[in-house]
Amino acid sequence: MYKAFILSIAFLVSASPAMGQRREIIQLQADIIRLSQQVTEIQRSLDDRNNVVQNLVEQLYDRVILLAGTIDNITGKLDDVQTSNDRMSGEMRVLMSNLRDEVEIMDRTLDELRGEVNGIAQNLTTLQTTTEQLESPEGLMRLAVTDFLAGNYELATEGFRQYLDSFPLSSRAAEAQLYMGDTHFNQREYDQAIIEYDLLLQHYPDSNKKVTALYKKGLALAELKETEDALIYLRQVVSDFPDTTEATSAQQKIDDLTDKH
Repeated sequence: MYKAFILSIAFLVSASPAMGQRREIIQLQADIIRLSQQVTEIQRSLDDRNNVVQNLVEQLYDRVILLAGTIDNITGKLDDVQTSNDRMSGEMRVLMSNLRDEVEIMDRTLDELRGEVNGIAQNLTTLQTTTEQLESPEGLMRLAVTDFLAGNYELATEGFRQYLDSFPLSSRAAEAQLYMGDTHFNQREYDQAIIEYDLLLQHYPDSNKKVTALYKKGLALAELKETEDALIYLRQVVSDFPDTTEATSAQQKIDDLTDKH
């Protein structure tokens, strides 16, 4: 549009009949051409700047979009933090409540302990008397048998050993020795059980516990797969003590062992 305007002016000027103004006309035409070039450069510059501005606008738009996403992300995280804070606050409240309950329980426990301490102080004399009773043969045997029946074999073994060391000639010494074997038998310690049964047979050959020791030794040997030796002791029970419950049980074991062979 600018070019058409400039050319129209040039045409009108060039059509003027004043020949004396030719030089001025030529100068005017040159100025018009230079102005046209300047206008073109300005238009080009404006176009370039327009492109730059457009690019800047597009970049700014992209940054706005990115910033909006970042804001949404931050908002979400703030919500999460708030939720987390709420959860942590709730957990802290629960923890404090539990701590208060624990303190109350501890207070009650301390009161109970105070009562127990007072009771212990009052029972010291009774405990001393009980200790003296336990050191007697019957007291030691009763405690060891209680441990044996409860399955506390380690304590039972210690109790029976203490009984035998303290009262080796007692009327119940053979019984204590038999229990020594039984504690190991019940724990499947058959080798050690056989040793204890042999001690009974050696030290108390006339005891009425002898038949039981022979029978139990036969069973222990059978568990160790020493069948021939087991049969020797089981048959001895049947032949030497025919009218006993051990003889009946021994015969059943003999039948079972011989049927397997």
